[in-house]
Amino acid sequence: MLTFLAALLIALHDRIGRLETRALEVSFFADLHDRIGRLENATLNG
Repeated sequence: MLTFLAALLIALHDRIGRLETRALEVSFFADLHDRIGRLENATLNG
């Protein structure tokens, strides 16, 4: 489920990101990856 939501966000952002600068895209993906990592850690660690 989490992977599906991440893929959905990435696909949505890919469409929007074409209108943004490359720096903002990199920042978005780095932030998204960090958030997913924290969610997975919280889920795994209970």
